[in-house]
Amino acid sequence: MDQAKEIEKLKDELAKKDTIIESPDTNNKRLADRTKSDANYVYKVTNDLEQYGRQNNIHVSGIEGDANRQTSRTTTELLISTIKAKTGLDINEQEIDIAHRLGKYKQGKHRPIIVKFVRRQTKINIF
Repeated sequence: MDQAKEIEKLKDELAKKDTIIESPDTNNKRLADRTKSDANYVYKVTNDLEQYGRQNNIHVSGIEGDANRQTSRTTTELLISTIKAKTGLDINEQEIDIAHRLGKYKQGKHRPIIVKFVRRQTKINIF
């Protein structure tokens, strides 16, 4: 009888220790799920901020005058003269934050230009 009680006591202790051993696995899964959730949230917030930062940008194609190592200032001046000629809008350099060509220069091809305006209204006027 004493041995049966001792065996039951040992079984209870073993069950408690098994529960303690299983707890870290449960905690690890919960932490992994939370980490994944946090990563998704950070991705969404970062994407939203990037999209908001691009609201004043325009992607322009077909503007001639591309050259190797073309400076941002040259690109801006070329863009302003093209906008004035095609739309009749009178914009100046102060309305453009930055303008530069995208991609690698290839002779005979015209790389697109990305333009970031200081004000969104300027972008809207050009559209």
